[in-house]
Amino acid sequence: MRRPLHPLHAVLLAGTVPLLLGVLLSDLAYSRTYEIQWKNFASWLLVGGLVFAGFTLLWAVIDAFRAAPRTARHGIYVSLLLVLWVLGFIDALVHAADAWASMPAALNLSAIVALLAIAATWLGFSRSQRGVAV
Repeated sequence: MRRPLHPLHAVLLAGTVPLLLGVLLSDLAYSRTYEIQWKNFASWLLVGGLVFAGFTLLWAVIDAFRAAPRTARHGIYVSLLLVLWVLGFIDALVHAADAWASMPAALNLSAIVALLAIAATWLGFSRSQRGVAV
């Protein structure tokens, strides 16, 4: 029997998507307008996304050891969160480069991290039972 996500875990998981999607959109805006403020927005949004993703990863790892039936699906979920966090950290280091020196690597990494966040959120919420409110 699958257990639903704890409400705080769900909030942390769902909070990563808009922040990391905002990073991607800010990087797209910076690549088109060359306004440095878009890169600053992306950097701050990335920090927020990493904080949310880090706490979500911590919760998922603790939940993996607490849960009686460990499934491969939960292992994939934890792995996705770990890869998301590591690539997000690398993206933060790339964003620390001087202005245009971070492009196009920052844009590419932001796209990968945003897709990983969407996939992890989808997988995390799909493990909830049908008919059970999260």
